[in-house]
Amino acid sequence: MTSILTPTEWRQTGDYIAFKDHRIFVRTQGNGEPILFLHGFPTSSYDYARIAPLLDNQFKLIFLDFLGYGFSDKPRQHPYSLFEQAEITQAVAQHFGLAKTRLVAHDMGDSVTLEVIRRGQPEITNLVMLNGSVLLDDYHPLITQKLLLHPVIGPIVTGLRLIRKPAFARQFGKLFATPLT
Repeated sequence: MTSILTPTEWRQTGDYIAFKDHRIFVRTQGNGEPILFLHGFPTSSYDYARIAPLLDNQFKLIFLDFLGYGFSDKPRQHPYSLFEQAEITQAVAQHFGLAKTRLVAHDMGDSVTLEVIRRGQPEITNLVMLNGSVLLDDYHPLITQKLLLHPVIGPIVTGLRLIRKPAFARQFGKLFATPLT
């Protein structure tokens, strides 16, 4: 078992693959049958840093940062979509020669996973989906998310940078439980 890497070490031990005109951060760890990891919104592959050492003695772990997240490129004025993130996921799988893979997805990664499954490549042999908002009736977005999704207000809020780090941290922090002591 290896130790938990810092974000700097995570980045330094990763690499980039080209997707269209963009760089996608990828990182592998361990040996064995592959597991592909898809992160959630608005985080990165580093979400999996704590569990990677628990699995890398049995599996080849493959992590990626979606376009616009983590250490991947973040183009401005880009029409981001889950469909493109699914295409990126397929490109990463192809880059690593994965015709079949296990897959672990969280949050937004769950939606991307459903599109990858619909497309049929790569074949998903085992699947873990965490914290997905698959059922719209059960989805209760934060006020910040509602504002960002609005077709008029969203671009204004992001363009003028109206949501500052403290406000974002308060809203995002509500998604997590109080740590146990």
